[in-house]
Amino acid sequence: MQPAQPRVVRRLSLPDQIVLLGPAFVYVPYTDPGLPLALAVRDAVRQFVDTQQRVPKVLLMENHGAIALGGTAQEVLTSHRC
Repeated sequence: MQPAQPRVVRRLSLPDQIVLLGPAFVYVPYTDPGLPLALAVRDAVRQFVDTQQRVPKVLLMENHGAIALGGTAQEVLTSHRC
């Protein structure tokens, strides 16, 4: 028996989340820590910027956590609370 695949929401659907973060975010499937993870994050961010034409505000890394980005500390705190 294979383990269940994780269910991941790839797009935001709540109005407050969309206003603060935009309709999409970067998701990085599980990758070993270290250089493999760094390269996966780099590739995911590049793909996001190419398709969304903007810098992401949130990166979600499976089993590693989240990274919130912003121009100010307040922007980061606001996006982290969504």
